[in-house]
Amino acid sequence: MIKIKLQERHQVEQEFHNAVAGQSRKDFYTFGALELADRFWFHLCVTTRFKEKPSWTEIAKSRLSLSGNLSGKVVLDLGCGRGYGAIQFARMGALVYAIDISAAMVKATERLAKECGLSDKVLARQMSAEKLEFPDEMFDLVAGHSILHHTDLSLTRYEVRRVLKPGGRAVFLEPLGHNPLINLFRRLTPQRRTRTECPLLFRDIEFFLEPFTQSTHYEFYLFALAAFALLPLGSRRLFQTVVISLTYLDQFLMRIFSSLRKFAWVVIIELTA
Repeated sequence: MIKIKLQERHQVEQEFHNAVAGQSRKDFYTFGALELADRFWFHLCVTTRFKEKPSWTEIAKSRLSLSGNLSGKVVLDLGCGRGYGAIQFARMGALVYAIDISAAMVKATERLAKECGLSDKVLARQMSAEKLEFPDEMFDLVAGHSILHHTDLSLTRYEVRRVLKPGGRAVFLEPLGHNPLINLFRRLTPQRRTRTECPLLFRDIEFFLEPFTQSTHYEFYLFALAAFALLPLGSRRLFQTVVISLTYLDQFLMRIFSSLRKFAWVVIIELTA
C-alpha cells in the first residue's frame, strides 16, 4: 500500500474523476473485457447468503439474468461513478445511497436516476470512503466496483465494517497488482489512472479482511488475457467467446495451482460483518 496523505489523495482523485466523468471510454472495455467478472460481482451483490452464490460457469453460459430482489434492503454504492450499479440495485427494490469523491460523478448519478424515474430510490452524495457520514449498522450491503484501490485501506476497512448491519455483506471488484505484464501496461499508460491509486496485492486483501467475520475472494483473467490479441479484429462476439473459453482454463489451473491466482487481472472480494 502506498502511503499518501489523505488530503492529497482526495484532491488527486477528485480532479481526475471530475475530468473523466463526461467522457465515454472507447477501448477494450467496449468489447466487454470485464463482463464476466462484472456479472459475477453483480450476482454476489444480490445474493443474500454465501451458500446461494452462483457459479461463474452459470453466468458464463448466461443461465442467470441480471435480476434479483433487494426489496427492503439499504445499499451503499461505494464509489458510484456514473451510477449504473446504483440504478440496477434500485430497480430491484433497494434504497441506494450512492457516494463518490467526485462531484461530477455524483451529478451524473443524479441525472441518471432522474432519467430512470428513480430519484426517490437513489440518493447520491459526494463523500470519501475513508470517512462515511452514515450511522453505525445502517446498510445491508456495501457494493464497490474498482474503488478500494483508490482509497486508504487502513481507514476504509473500518468504515465499511462500521456501517454494515450485523450479518451484512460487502462485495468489491478490484484490480490486482502482481502480474508483471499488466503492471508494464499500467506504466505505459499513466493517463488512464491516477497517481494515487494502487492495485491490490494479496497482502492488502488480507489486511482489508481482518475486521470481518467471514470472507472469500475469487480471481479472474489470467490466460484469458490472451484474448486481447484479438481486439484488432473488431469482433466483440469472437473476443467474448475466447475469453470465456480461456476462463475455463484459468479456473481449472488456479484451482490446482493456487499460487497462480495472484497473477490474475482482477479479484472479487466477498465479506460478511
